[in-house]
Amino acid sequence: MAQRHSGSRTCSLSAGEHRVIRAAAGSRWIVARGEAELIEAPRWLGERIVQIVQTLRGDATYRVEQGGWVTLHARVDTVLVCVEPVAAASWLRAAWRIIRSTRRALAPAC
Repeated sequence: MAQRHSGSRTCSLSAGEHRVIRAAAGSRWIVARGEAELIEAPRWLGERIVQIVQTLRGDATYRVEQGGWVTLHARVDTVLVCVEPVAAASWLRAAWRIIRSTRRALAPAC
């Protein structure tokens, strides 16, 4: 279950569970309890597609360099906290305001 609170979210995973979650570039993943494997979104390196795989345990912190879909795999019951960069959260809010105002302007008048 993922919960969002002011730029951060907590993700609880049972042992053996896989989850794919959208992560912003620059977001930090902190292991509050347990051990998990974090697999970053695929990226090109020369002519090959590669994925960075990081094992997180203890109070480890890992920063995602490139935004995209990350895969989390819990080896044991795990709790992870994702802290998103403030700039990404404010950019998304601004984009949503533009979309919302455009939708209202294009709506037919009753």
